Amino acid sequence: MAPQDLLCQLLESDGKYADNIYLLKKIILTAYLGRLRINSLSPDRKYTLANYLLDDENIIFDFTRLSEEKKEKFLQWLLKSHEEEKETVFLNRYAVNEYRGYSAEVSLNWWGKFKSWLFNKRFDHWTLADISLSLHYQLTGLNVCYGKKGLLIGLNQFLSPPMKGKYSDPEKNEQDSNGNAKRVYITDKLVDRLLSSNIGDFDFNNICKKPHPHSLTIDKEQYQSRYEQMHAYRTAEKFHALKPWYIRLFGWVASWFKFGSSKKEAPSKTKRFEKLLKEEQISISRNKETNEILVLEKRPDSEIMVFCGGGPKIFAHVGVYKAFCDAGLRPKKYAGSSAGAIMSVLCYLGCTPEEIFEFFKSIRPENLIYYEKLNVNGISNTNGLKAALDYMINKKILEVLKKHHDKPEDHYPKGKITFGVLEHFRKQYPDCGFGEELTVTATRKLAGETTYFSFKHSPDEEVSKAVTASACLPIVFQPVKINDEEFNDGGIKSNFPTEIYKDDYSSLLESEHGNNLKLVGIQFNNGTERHTLDRIKDKVYRENFLLNWIYRLLTGVNDPASGWEQDRIKLRQHALQTIVLDIGKDVNISSIYLSEESKIKLLETGLKGGKEYIDLRYRKTSSGKYKNQELMYSTFANLFDLLVYCCYRENLDWFERVYQLILQSKSADRSELIEHADQLRKLYFPTEFENKSKHPSFYNHPYKRPSKEEVFKKAEVFVLVYPVFKDLSQDWLMDKTDKFIFEKSRFSLSLNSPFECLEHLEKIKGKVHIIFHALHQLIKEIKIEASEENLQLLKDIHDLIKSGSLSMDDFFFEDNWNLSRRQCRHLVDLFKNNQMQELQCACEYFKEGCEPMKVFRESELYMVKGQNSRFLKDQYFEKAEMDEEVYYESFSP
Repeated sequence: MAPQDLLCQLLESDGKYADNIYLLKKIILTAYLGRLRINSLSPDRKYTLANYLLDDENIIFDFTRLSEEKKEKFLQWLLKSHEEEKETVFLNRYAVNEYRGYSAEVSLNWWGKFKSWLFNKRFDHWTLADISLSLHYQLTGLNVCYGKKGLLIGLNQFLSPPMKGKYSDPEKNEQDSNGNAKRVYITDKLVDRLLSSNIGDFDFNNICKKPHPHSLTIDKEQYQSRYEQMHAYRTAEKFHALKPWYIRLFGWVASWFKFGSSKKEAPSKTKRFEKLLKEEQISISRNKETNEILVLEKRPDSEIMVFCGGGPKIFAHVGVYKAFCDAGLRPKKYAGSSAGAIMSVLCYLGCTPEEIFEFFKSIRPENLIYYEKLNVNGISNTNGLKAALDYMINKKILEVLKKHHDKPEDHYPKGKITFGVLEHFRKQYPDCGFGEELTVTATRKLAGETTYFSFKHSPDEEVSKAVTASACLPIVFQPVKINDEEFNDGGIKSNFPTEIYKDDYSSLLESEHGNNLKLVGIQFNNGTERHTLDRIKDKVYRENFLLNWIYRLLTGVNDPASGWEQDRIKLRQHALQTIVLDIGKDVNISSIYLSEESKIKLLETGLKGGKEYIDLRYRKTSSGKYKNQELMYSTFANLFDLLVYCCYRENLDWFERVYQLILQSKSADRSELIEHADQLRKLYFPTEFENKSKHPSFYNHPYKRPSKEEVFKKAEVFVLVYPVFKDLSQDWLMDKTDKFIFEKSRFSLSLNSPFECLEHLEKIKGKVHIIFHALHQLIKEIKIEASEENLQLLKDIHDLIKSGSLSMDDFFFEDNWNLSRRQCRHLVDLFKNNQMQELQCACEYFKEGCEPMKVFRESELYMVKGQNSRFLKDQYFEKAEMDEEVYYESFSP
C-alpha cells in the first residue's frame, strides 16, 4: 500500500489509538492551512501534502510570527487534551536550538544524546499504530520536541519513501536527510481560524492526496534555479549536512578524471521588468522573460521606539529622542527596560527632550540611593526612584487637568496612577500629548522570566511601581514586590525588548524575522553589539559558564546569560531598525557620578546617531517636513506565488488586486491559475469566519472617579515638595546623625504619603539652617491647610534653594528655631531681597524666641526691640498713623 493511502486509512480508523490519530489530524490541518515553506520556497505542486509529510524529514511549526497569548492557546488546542496518552522519551536523534533567533533542528551524536539525557531534555511520543512483522511501509507514531519558538514534529516510519530531489539537488554531495527543510509559519489569525474550526468538517483524504494550497507548478528548466535558491538559503542559515568525508574525498578525486565536461556559464541577461501596478507606497513589476514578480514598498514611518537599559547612558537616549522630535517624527508607542523604561514613560507622557534632560540633570545619586543598614538583597530601597517617577507622572497629569478644568481637583483620579488611568486620560483628553502605548519589562526573580507591564497586560498596576521594578538594578536596589512576588531589573532577561511589538500587518511585505516595521530601537555598544552586527555569519556571543554563574549570584536570577544572548539575536534581527550608539568605556552601568561635560557629551552622541539614522531614511521636503524614502523589496516566482503570499498575510484587499492582475495577464496557464485562486479565496477568506478574540478594554477594569479634594491636594503638594527635597543637601544640617535622619526623610517621600517625612524631621535635634527649619514648619502647616498662600511660600523657598545664593554662614544655624508661618514668610522675603542687615537682626530675635518689631513711621520700616509689649498671637498691624509709633512683639507658642 502506498504511504499516502496508508495515511488516509489510518486517519479514518477508530481503534485504540483514536485520540492520538486525532492529534495527527490537528497537525495535518495546521500544515494545510499554515504557510508551508520548503527551504524558504513554496512547495512543489508535483508532490502531494502527504508526500511532504511522509518522509524522513521532520517538520517545524514556527512561532516567530505568533504572540505569546496565541501561542498558549495554540499549544492548549493542539496538545492539552492528549496529555494522558503521551509517553516521555529520552535519547532522541534530534533536538532544537534557539541561537538563530528561532527554533531550529539539530541532529545529535552520542555525546549530544548523553547531554540531552543529563539535562533532562525530552520529547513526547504518541503511538499511532502497533508495529507489525511486515516489509511494507509503516507509520507507527509521532514525536514532539519543544522549543521556545517552535515545535519539532517527527513521524516514526518504517521504509519511508525516498526524498531524492525534493529538498536539494540530487547531484550535490549533501546527505539525503538535511534537517530544517520543512517549516510551517503559524500566525495569530491562523490560530483563531483553527480554534473556530470543526475538524470533522474537513476531508482529510482529499487534503492529503492533493498538493498544498500554496504549491507552485515548477517547470523542468526551473529546477536548477530552485535548487540553487535552496542551497543559498541553507548556506546562509548554516543548515548544510555534508556526506561522510570518505565519500566527499572519492568524489573530489573522481572529478580529476572528468575532461571536457565543464560547462561555461551563460552570460547573465539584463532583467527587464514591466510595471503591473504603481502607487505612491508600492509598485509591482514582472520580468518579461521569467515571469518573476518584484514588489517594492515603502517602509512604514517609525512610530515605535524601544529603549535598551544602560544606567547613566540614558542621556544618550534623550539625544536620539531629540533628533526625532526635531525632525517632526515623534513616535507614538514606547517600550523599554531598566533605564530605558524610565525614558519610555517620560516620552509617553509627552515630555519634551529639554524637560527630560533637565530632569535627569537635576537627579543626584543621593536622591536615589539610600543606605540604612546591611541588606543582602541590595544597598538601597527604591523609594527615591519611585518618588522621582511619581513626581513627573503627577506633574503631567496636573498640567492636563488644570488646562481643561477650572476645578481640577474634581477630576483627579482617586487612588494609584495605573496604566488604565493613563489610558483613560489619553482617551478623555486627546490633546494631552500622551503616547498611544507604553510597555516596560521587569524580571520575576524566582521564576527568572520577563514580565511585561502595560495597559494590555496589567491595566490595574501602578505605573511608577512597574517602572521602578524595571529599573531595579541588582546590588544597588532591593527587589520590588508586586502582588507578593519579587521583581528585579528588566534588563536581566530582556534588555532590548523588541519582542513586545510583533508585525502589525500594516504593510504587504514583511520582515525576514517578522519584525514590526514601524519600530526603531536604541542600543548601546557594550563591546559585543557591534561585533554581532558586523559578523552576521558568526554565532552570537554568549557569556561562558563561569561568568553566567557569577552574574547569577549578583542578580539572583537563574541563567541571566541566556537573556543577553537573546538580546544580541534580537539586535541582529533588527539590524536595519536599530541605532547603535558607541558610548565608549568612560561611562558604564556602574558610573554613579557623571560630570556636566559627560552628560552633554552623551546627549550629543545620541543626537548625532539619531540624525544619521533619519538622514539615511528620510528626505527633507521644501516645506521642512521629513518624508520617508526607505524601500523594501521581495521577489516571487510568479503572480500566483504573490497571491499565495497575500493569503498568508490574510490581506483580502491585496488578494483581490493581485487576482485582477492574473485576470489581465496573458499567461498560458491563466485558466488554471484562476481556478486555483478561487479555491484559495474559499479556503482563506470565508465570509462567515470572524475573529472572535477581543482586545482587553480599560472599561473591564472599573475606574473610580475621585470625590474628595484632598486627593488632588495631596498630589499637588507632592509635586511641589518633591523637587525641594531633591535639591536639598546634607549641608543644611551640622550633626552627622541628623544628616542620616534627613536622608531617611527624603526617601520616605511618596505620592501617597507626602507628609511621612515629618515623622523623621521631628527627630532632628541638632543645628540646622534657618531656611531648613522654615521648610519643616511650612510642611507642617501645609499638612493642616494646603492653602494657596502656603503653597506659594513653598515655591518661594524652593526658588531660594535652587538659586544657590543662600548664605551658609554658621550664624544661620541653630538648634532651637521655632518660627511661625508668618515669620517664615517674613524670613523668605528678606532672603529674596538680599537684606542682610535686617536678616541678621531678625535671626537674633528669632534665636531669643521673639520677633523684631515693625515701626511704621512716614512709610519707613525700622527694626527695634520692644519692651513690655503684650503678646498678640498671629496678629499684626497692617498700617498705622503716620505720626504715631506702634510697637508689637509676638512670641511663638
